[in-house]
Amino acid sequence: MAVSLFSSIRWRLVAAVLATSAPLLAAKNPTVDKSPVNYNIPLWEEGKAPLATGNGPLDNPFLTVFLPPEGKRNGSAVIVAPGGSNIMLMYGVEGLDIAERYNSWGVTAFVLTYRLSPRYGENVRVMEGKRAVQLVRSRAGEFKLDPNRVGYIGFSAGSASQSLSQRSSTR
Repeated sequence: MAVSLFSSIRWRLVAAVLATSAPLLAAKNPTVDKSPVNYNIPLWEEGKAPLATGNGPLDNPFLTVFLPPEGKRNGSAVIVAPGGSNIMLMYGVEGLDIAERYNSWGVTAFVLTYRLSPRYGENVRVMEGKRAVQLVRSRAGEFKLDPNRVGYIGFSAGSASQSLSQRSSTR
């Protein structure tokens, strides 16, 4: 009797769990973000990047576009330059996560993938920071941006290229 009582309770429990969870499993997820897909914009035409030492993926810098949802856009933009000690890019926490945070505030974000050491020096990264700002401003209409509201944020090595870029443009 004890075995049959336990078995009966167990099956009732399983049936109750299935009955209550079925609607949850079948429901569509209403919190899915329908943001546009991210895509890349090269800083220069392929094979025409200044000072390039080759024509591979590491020789062609680009921006990855992160658009906020259509109803949230406020006309401003930021270029995000991840750090990584000039030898790699911390693309996740210092790129993607930052871009998505700016998107939540209505800001269009562009993550800069720049050329790295030892093949490329600081002068190339400064040039790419400047080019990124110029490119976003020149295409502001395409993204519904105010060209005077384009910012730049860099982490570690990414911030060094930004500060050097600012200093060299004020001389």
